[in-house]
Amino acid sequence: MKPDVKKLVILNLPYLIFVYLFGKCWQAYRLAAGADLSGKLLHFAGGFTAAFADPVVASGYRTAKKQRELMDDKVDSFLAQGYSRSEAKSEAKKWVADVGYSEHQTGLAVDINADGVNSSGQQVYAWLADNAWKYGFILRYPEDKTEITKTDYEPWHYRYVGKEAAKEIYESGLCLEEYIGMMN
Repeated sequence: MKPDVKKLVILNLPYLIFVYLFGKCWQAYRLAAGADLSGKLLHFAGGFTAAFADPVVASGYRTAKKQRELMDDKVDSFLAQGYSRSEAKSEAKKWVADVGYSEHQTGLAVDINADGVNSSGQQVYAWLADNAWKYGFILRYPEDKTEITKTDYEPWHYRYVGKEAAKEIYESGLCLEEYIGMMN
């Protein structure tokens, strides 16, 4: 199987809108002309809410300023644990992307968690792992692909790639890096 680059959604710019999911304002999302991601997210949310009453959207689109704050906070948390500055930065990069490298800055990534009352993290993550691809989303950092993605397992982090690419990635068991690598 050689993936078709035309099936893969890479970037989602330049229009900002507000997406309403689960009865709450979700996040500002960047939308590409002709690729209305808000509709895709709403469709995804519909499937999700049929299974769970109140998931928590922990993060969507992020500004560079917000991304820097998250990185700085993560570095500070490792410094407080006794890590050196270089060790803290190295450990932080396993969990938070540097400014300009976060998929959240593209408007194509979303972090979804359980509300802790109507559903548990395990229930939510299991549903996402089994169903997200049907809506064009993939688990971005699978547990068995950390050596390839260079990011620790994040069962809450999903990225929109389009339905066809998501299906191929899901069925093949590849991560995004492997899938893109097959395009060459």
